[in-house]
Amino acid sequence: MRPILLLLIVLNGFSSCAQKQPKEAKPKKRFSKQDSIKLYGYLEKAESVPLFSQKRQQYLDSALLIVPKASQLWQQKAMPLFKQKKYELGMPFLDSAVKYDKTNHWLEYRAFYEMYFPEII
Repeated sequence: MRPILLLLIVLNGFSSCAQKQPKEAKPKKRFSKQDSIKLYGYLEKAESVPLFSQKRQQYLDSALLIVPKASQLWQQKAMPLFKQKKYELGMPFLDSAVKYDKTNHWLEYRAFYEMYFPEII
């Protein structure tokens, strides 16, 4: 009886070690220090200018050149257009935010706009 129990314990140990092997993770894109400094500068400047200014849109465009999959930045581009009731112009930016969002937060935000503002569909 003891050898069978010992064998089961050893096999269980091997199977748990095999299961704990990490899967190959995709390497994350690293930004250079210069890109990080530029990105921080663009975001800081975008926050310092008025919401409806062209300068703000230019800063967000520059930031999106560095991180094109940043869903928050795409939403920030859409927000002034929605506030001006230019839904048809802002919706492509919000669509990009939804496309790159991993949490579905912007999908819910988009659904809200579609529900309360049916003219944008």
